[in-house]
Amino acid sequence: MNKQTHPFVDYLVQLAAQDDRAALASLRQSFVNPLRALPLVAPFLGPNDGPAREEALLLPVFRRLRQAHPGLRLVIAPRYVERAPRLLALAQDAGFGAGLRSEGATGADVVIVDTIGELAAAYRLATLVFVGGSFTNRGGQNILEPAGQGKPVLFGPNMDNFRDSVEVLVGRGGIQVRDPEHLFRVANDLLARPEKIAELGELARAAVGRIRGASARNVEHMARVLEASSLAAAEPA
Repeated sequence: MNKQTHPFVDYLVQLAAQDDRAALASLRQSFVNPLRALPLVAPFLGPNDGPAREEALLLPVFRRLRQAHPGLRLVIAPRYVERAPRLLALAQDAGFGAGLRSEGATGADVVIVDTIGELAAAYRLATLVFVGGSFTNRGGQNILEPAGQGKPVLFGPNMDNFRDSVEVLVGRGGIQVRDPEHLFRVANDLLARPEKIAELGELARAAVGRIRGASARNVEHMARVLEASSLAAAEPA
C-alpha cells in the first residue's frame, strides 16, 4: 500500500523552513477558493488509516462548523491513499461537494489528498489540524508533524502509541478532545479567535523545536563518548 510519509522530527523542522513555492502554489489552487468569505484553509488534515467510521464522525462536526464559519473547508489526508475513493464517496453521500487532490478539486468543500509527498506542505496551509486514528482503537498518529509546521493540533482520547508526543504538546499547542462534540466546541471557539490559533501554533512549533535541540545534543554527547572510547582503545596498554 502507498502510505503518506511521516518524516522524523529533525527532517520535519528542516522542511518547515524550506521555501517550496511550487508545491504550495499548487496546493493552494486545490485548497483555497478566493470566493470564500473567510480565509480559512484546510481546517483538518487527519492522517488516518483506520475505518471510515472516524471520518463519518468528523463530517457532521465539519457541517456544524461551516454553519458558523462559512468559508471553512475540510481536507482529509488518509495515510493509505487507496482509501481515497471510499472517503470521496462518503463525503459526497453526506451531501458535500468533494474532490480528489489529484484531480484538482478546486472549489470543493471537502478535498481528499490522494497524492504522495504533499502532506507536509498541506499542513503548512492548514488553519487547524485534527490528527485521526485517535477516536478509534488505533492508538493515534504522528501529532508532532503538524506541530512542527506551527499549527495547533487537536486529537482524540486514544493516543496510546504516541504518549510521549502527547506529553510534549498538551498545553503547548496541542489539545486533546474527548469526543466529536468536544472537538466541535474547541474548534468552533478557536476559529472565532485567529489570534489564539496563531499563539497555539507558535507554542507547538517551539515545543517541537526543543525536541530537535535535545536530540541534537544527545547525538553530540554520544559522538563524544564514542570518540573517547575509540581513543582509549587505541592507546597502548
